[in-house]
Amino acid sequence: MAGAIFKTLPAGDFNIPSGQAAIQLEGESFLRPIGDCTISVSKSKEETEIRTNESPDREVVANDVTSTTQTISIVMRQFASVGMALAWGAPPKDFVQDAIVAPLTMDFADAVLNAWFQLEDEDGLDVTNTTVTAVTIGTEPAVLNTHYRHDAAAGLVQVIAIPEDAVVVGGKFAVSVTFTAVAVAAGSGRQIAETFTENVLRGKLVVRQNNRRGRPRKFVFAKISVGGDGEVAIIGDSNEPVSVTVTGKIERDENMPVGRERGWIIDL
Repeated sequence: MAGAIFKTLPAGDFNIPSGQAAIQLEGESFLRPIGDCTISVSKSKEETEIRTNESPDREVVANDVTSTTQTISIVMRQFASVGMALAWGAPPKDFVQDAIVAPLTMDFADAVLNAWFQLEDEDGLDVTNTTVTAVTIGTEPAVLNTHYRHDAAAGLVQVIAIPEDAVVVGGKFAVSVTFTAVAVAAGSGRQIAETFTENVLRGKLVVRQNNRRGRPRKFVFAKISVGGDGEVAIIGDSNEPVSVTVTGKIERDENMPVGRERGWIIDL
């Protein structure tokens, strides 16, 4: 049976990559894990040909690469702090909330059945972890789960039925909600993503391969700039985990040693 003429490379040099990745965002001293993802790098270049006028065919006598670009694509399927940050252009930030101790009342005019009501503090910011102490619908007292529902975690109230003798004009009525809220301190494990405050996030990307086949390697890209590209599903119709793609550039980091300005790869 015919075989290769020369000695073949070992089967271990085929590559079926898997691994884990983390990014150190600009201004931070640690790497945030990205979780389940795929990462790919593409390269492009622009060239200028030099042709001679000494030949009627104007052959190419030299070829200069005038610019190169390295593009990175990260497809994420988990949304921890860094996933949210990259997907929504929002650097990680602790969510904090002042307590509302003295009951606060909000009035809503011209409400309709099944309407939602967002509870807010005196500065107009929505609050979470609320306790509703009283609700009136059309000036009549309302009963929890009979006339209204309360989502305490999100600070939302919904009218589901109108009390008997409530004042209703043209299908509309006034709603009054009295509530309190607990404080949420920094470091509680909750974050807020202030969407699209940053078009691009920069940082160092580290990938640690753990391959089914092929030598594992450590990839370090000292400075990347990435941002969301495409859609992010908020409510879906599939049982598959949501994925979101962020793309960007591998930039040159002049603070790195010579030869490592755009990154390096180490055999493990």
